[in-house]
Amino acid sequence: NHGLGIRVGDGMQVLGNKVLVNGQMGIAGSGENGLVDGNEIAGNNYAGYKYDWEAGGSKFTFTRNLVVRNNYAHDNVGPGLWTDLDNENTLYDHNHTRSNRAAGIMHEVSYRATIHDNLIENDGFSDYHKTGPWYGAGIIIAGSSDVEVYGNTVKNCMNGIVGTQPQRELSRRGTPYLLKNLNVHDNTITQNDGT
Repeated sequence: NHGLGIRVGDGMQVLGNKVLVNGQMGIAGSGENGLVDGNEIAGNNYAGYKYDWEAGGSKFTFTRNLVVRNNYAHDNVGPGLWTDLDNENTLYDHNHTRSNRAAGIMHEVSYRATIHDNLIENDGFSDYHKTGPWYGAGIIIAGSSDVEVYGNTVKNCMNGIVGTQPQRELSRRGTPYLLKNLNVHDNTITQNDGT
């Protein structure tokens, strides 16, 4: 596909697929009670879309109770696994990300999430040739509240686990997106450079 491989909606399950070499992105969508489990998501964004806008392995928006587990997201030009914009009650567990151009896992301007027991390797080395935490890391929590990150192994990423506070518009609720109540504990991080 030149654009998107799979679009998810309410109650959909995406199980055991190979979502490979799509032009813009592998998997995306919105909705409630989605499950993305046991997929290989690789080589997406061959068409060169701007991944700081919307491209890479996956991007989910306006979800509730999304579960993303047991996936292998690698070699995507952009984030591997990405929730961006008003996602609530997201669970990322037992995923493996490797060599994605942006973060292995990114939870951006959203709410409650748990990110645990994932293996994150060699992620976040962006095209911007800058090394600060704004430009890439293994796991990024950006402007999101009530997030717990634990039990993850993060190896050789540009930066390890990063929380950022971007300037963004107000949410649909009329409230600002804030990095608050972030609990990062009991992770193993191994790297030679970066934050």
